[in-house]
Amino acid sequence: MRILLAIDGSEGNQNLVGEVLEQAWPVGACFDVLHVAEPMHLWKRPHPEEQFRNHAHDAVNAALFALSERGWQCSRHFREGDAKTLILDVAEEVCSDLIIMGPRRHLSVSRFLLGSVSAAVLRHAKCSVQIVRPRTHEFRAESTYRILIATDGSAKSLTAAEAIAKRPWKKETEIRVVSVVELILPPTSTLVKPSDPGFPPDPEAFEQAKAAARHETSEVAKIISRIHAHPSEAILVVSEGAKNAILDEAKRWDANCIFVGSHGIRGFDRFLLGSVSEAVATHAHCCVEVVR
Repeated sequence: MRILLAIDGSEGNQNLVGEVLEQAWPVGACFDVLHVAEPMHLWKRPHPEEQFRNHAHDAVNAALFALSERGWQCSRHFREGDAKTLILDVAEEVCSDLIIMGPRRHLSVSRFLLGSVSAAVLRHAKCSVQIVRPRTHEFRAESTYRILIATDGSAKSLTAAEAIAKRPWKKETEIRVVSVVELILPPTSTLVKPSDPGFPPDPEAFEQAKAAARHETSEVAKIISRIHAHPSEAILVVSEGAKNAILDEAKRWDANCIFVGSHGIRGFDRFLLGSVSEAVATHAHCCVEVVR
């Protein structure tokens, strides 16, 4: 497995590398550590040009040291130019299977949202992309890593499950499979709440949707069972959209990473993410891996 780790020279790089080290990677995995120096007016930079460049080189070297100390094969790459373009170019050049990067957001933007570089890489990459959001563990042991995988019955959902199954996660890792049943109400019922009598409007269709969701989670759980004896399963019934349900469940369950397919059952152009995957990657409180 070849992994491109994009380092932006910010103070958050140490946390990004720490999160990468906490995850499981296949034997023989190789890391390409990349920094792209973007043209920028000096008065917009927190440090003079040479100091900023030295700081970026130090960040790359620190990442290389941390990864190589764990026994991973590493190489370094420096480029100058447009970050989103060059990250994609280097990923193709070295035949990356996965790109890992931080949200690369501006400090004035919510810490959960993606910056323009991350959003562009996420949307246009030909390989899988993981957006890393390091977080603290306040309510449970740090050794327990929690993975939530969202499935909608598409082939990409199964591909996401295969990506999880190929990695040597620690025995104590917890994996949860989630499928969402969306309730689409007719205009005359828009004020009806899920708890009200008569909801949902079509009980037969509702039961069919739940049966389909149970089948979807079961298929993904079979794949996950290769590495994890007891993955948990959950069917979420919502009326406000799948993306919100996935985000809420990940936060409620205190997930470390969400895995989603790059697009759902309707299918999209391969350079354009599905709305659910993109929304989850944009707004999640934790890491998100979008699998292609």
